[in-house]
Amino acid sequence: MTQMIPTTINSTVRSGAERRLFKIIRDAPDTDHWVCLHSLGLARHQKKRRAEIDFVLLTHHGVFALEVKGGRIKCENGVWCSVDHYGQVHRKKESPFEQAASAMFALEKATRDHFKTGLLTQTLFGYGVIAPDVNFSTVGGDGDRELIYDTRDRVHPFTAYIERLGSFTRSAQAGRRRGLTKERIADLVSFLRGDFVLVPDAKVVIDDTRLQLDELTKEQSGVLDALRDYPRVMVDGGAGSGKTVLAIRTARRLAKHGDRVLFLCYNKLLASRLRVRMASEQYAGELVVRHLDGHFEELIDASSLSEEFESKAAKADATERFNELFPLYAGLAASESDSARYDAIVIDEAQDFLTERRLEALDEMVVGGLESGRWRVFLDSENQAALYERMEAAAVDRLRQLSVSHALTVNCRNTRQIAADTASLSGSKKSMIARVDGPPVEFISYRRETGWIRKLESLIQRLRKQDVSPGRISILTPHNPSEQELKVLERLGIISLTESDTPLLGTPQLEHITWSTVSGFKGLENDVVILAGVKDARQRWWRAVVYVGMSRARSNLHVILEEECNKARQRNPSGEHESGSSDIGALL
Repeated sequence: MTQMIPTTINSTVRSGAERRLFKIIRDAPDTDHWVCLHSLGLARHQKKRRAEIDFVLLTHHGVFALEVKGGRIKCENGVWCSVDHYGQVHRKKESPFEQAASAMFALEKATRDHFKTGLLTQTLFGYGVIAPDVNFSTVGGDGDRELIYDTRDRVHPFTAYIERLGSFTRSAQAGRRRGLTKERIADLVSFLRGDFVLVPDAKVVIDDTRLQLDELTKEQSGVLDALRDYPRVMVDGGAGSGKTVLAIRTARRLAKHGDRVLFLCYNKLLASRLRVRMASEQYAGELVVRHLDGHFEELIDASSLSEEFESKAAKADATERFNELFPLYAGLAASESDSARYDAIVIDEAQDFLTERRLEALDEMVVGGLESGRWRVFLDSENQAALYERMEAAAVDRLRQLSVSHALTVNCRNTRQIAADTASLSGSKKSMIARVDGPPVEFISYRRETGWIRKLESLIQRLRKQDVSPGRISILTPHNPSEQELKVLERLGIISLTESDTPLLGTPQLEHITWSTVSGFKGLENDVVILAGVKDARQRWWRAVVYVGMSRARSNLHVILEEECNKARQRNPSGEHESGSSDIGALL
């Protein structure tokens, strides 16, 4: 895969041809050491005050300036024209070959003036014209078929065109011209990126990424259709696969059709966020959004069993209270009241509380029970289940036998870079297809004796200089911060995430940066996530923390991890740990 700079194509680029070529170059095979600069601005063009090259490709063959022409192309009376997909005619004083050649010469001169001596001054510079929508059969006197990529080339790998372009350019130039080594490519990128490229600021990158991620995938649309046709459905997918989006949509649709719907999740903060979102629409029926324990508690308090429950709960520890007594008495309370039964139940992040005891309670809360009633369950049965470890295999099997199952495989929350590094560090084996490119993940190591808080302070200062909106930044920690860490967070103006904050995450209306534990942030997301204080990536619980925490980021991800943990990551970039297993549930 070719390294693209910038990593995403700006949303303001209207040219469909440029967008297609961006993906073609990026995904070309056998290009691991290639680098491509998109929209390279030239301040030292001979003929123009300011010029721009659509793509500059740095390869082991040499450097190539590529001019892209989408739509139909024609030349009449010496005037070159292109006709876009909107039917608009764009006239050019230069042919596409002249445009590419003049930009290439300016680039070559700037490179030689800068490096003066050495191998880079002997580099092969060439140019090409990309016309992916037409058969460019007539090239004119200033062009050659070897320079052109058109519809005939689309059936072959893009590398074949670059090999042809390199051979033609080398044969047409006097003297020996060299290709680029990996090291020379890095030197040239450093010069060109610093001297010419206008790198989009952080806000632009975040906005572009969000626009691309917000599109509902075809896979999700198919699942929504399936949810309409079957009374009981289980949807299983990893973090970022759109489970919550689908859960919201199906709950809304049921309520709009007149059903009384109960929407449940385990996380109190997530429930608060979803309650606000779902309340913005009108329903023919009713849509009630609750977090599980809060709903159980409310049912018990309103029932005749309240005093009996409190008496037994006072003698029980927290584990018994929440895992045994709450579901037992909630089920009994629901059986007393018709108003406690709903036409349909939608459960999100079910892996956080899916036990047989809780299923018995839920059985009383849906008309027809779990066996004959209508329900939709969304869960990640693999990677996220280890965080709370409250999912029982027997409960999952029971629901699978009663329902139709769907698997989600497309990651529509995270960029490719975030998805890949999350899978690598957590050891996840779940195959998820990420669609959108973004900035690389930043790993920052800290020493155990100094702690992660100093590194966080430096990073926050950097993000503020980049003018990233505070509401778009979330800091996640494996455990609650220490007293000293809390003092630093307070001094930096970083506030603990509250229920009132959650509806505003990712918006300018949230005027402060927030922090939360990873478990408290489950089901939520933000544009910029800082996962701070990672000490291990081998033990089951830590790997679940890494998976959940890293996968909350939509666009930019920073991981602050202990020095030894970072060294282990660098030694095992593929995510294989000492045990040889990459299953998050295999290591204890």
